[in-house]
Amino acid sequence: MKLKTNDYIGLIMNSPAALEHLKGALSDAWPELRGDIKTEDSARETLRDEKMFDSLFSRRAKSYLILNRALEVILKISVSDKFDLSIVQQLHRKSVNLLFGKDLSLRYDIIDNQLVVNAVKRVDGSDFETNFSWVDLSSELGPQLKTRTEGCISRITLAIQMILFLELTEPELLVVKAGKKSSARPIGYTNDGDCDVTLVDSTWNKYIIRTEGFGVSGHFRAQRHGEKNSEIKLIWIQPFQKHGYVRKPKS
Repeated sequence: MKLKTNDYIGLIMNSPAALEHLKGALSDAWPELRGDIKTEDSARETLRDEKMFDSLFSRRAKSYLILNRALEVILKISVSDKFDLSIVQQLHRKSVNLLFGKDLSLRYDIIDNQLVVNAVKRVDGSDFETNFSWVDLSSELGPQLKTRTEGCISRITLAIQMILFLELTEPELLVVKAGKKSSARPIGYTNDGDCDVTLVDSTWNKYIIRTEGFGVSGHFRAQRHGEKNSEIKLIWIQPFQKHGYVRKPKS
């Protein structure tokens, strides 16, 4: 299988010229977008912005091609409006360039306690659209999501799911070096680009139940454990048949 740079929007947009274009687009839009991000002073705000641009759009960010089996696991990781955002701050290590098929890529990083996400989507041939989202990791997730669009929520959620997946599971990673072939079986890969691409697969959990009735599908949950709940792991909640539930008054 050939990994052709021109086939993947995430690799096309990883060129120096394209990254400068994205950085410029964010710089132009950021004064309006950052309205709900409070800083101590304008100098610190400017420094934070420059740091974010350089980190988010760095060519040093590793490129990961997410394969279908891995995506099935990723989308089963539960991120509700009560999700503990401090987990993200504790786990995140580096900015990445994620390829979801040929027509969607996602970049994210954490700058000054903000999870900032950039999504690029191919819309028609060589045309593309780019969107920026962010969430304050020092605040509760639920109230922040109430003010966001559906697309923004999905980008933030997917970024959080990816951080949990990459840091807490045991994904199968295959690095295909730039301009090289891999000897992977049953499919070999050839990378014709000028940057390495890491293929991300997963057979970590494939247990699925399909039945009639009110079934709850299996999903992963981030669970604190250890002394003073200082450690984090992903636990698998098995699919089960739910015959009813009681919802208590919020009061």
